[in-house]
Amino acid sequence: MYFTRIVKSRSLAQTLIKGGAVRIDGSRVVKTSALISASNVLTIAYADQIKILRFLLPGEKRGPAIDAQLLYEDLSPPKISNKDRKINANATAVREPGSGRPTKKQRRQTDQLKDF
Repeated sequence: MYFTRIVKSRSLAQTLIKGGAVRIDGSRVVKTSALISASNVLTIAYADQIKILRFLLPGEKRGPAIDAQLLYEDLSPPKISNKDRKINANATAVREPGSGRPTKKQRRQTDQLKDF
């Protein structure tokens, strides 16, 4: 993960692995020294997102970001922007007319029906 510049530092990569946020081909990575070979699928959960990467070549040393991106293919689902999340959150909060708590007028009508 460090060679491919997926995370910023080796210590962050180690923290993710020890926290159980990294999987290789579906199985949880236990050791920070786990080897990744070509065609392995790496799943990383961090910062409210999930990254799914298929490795094409193993990294030998940390190089420029442009070269690091050639080592893997990104299969991650597209990110949902905050703007779309706000629209969805507001859409679920809208009530249908007539649902929810009754108005004062409706409560009075209900009380009149109970008296009969």
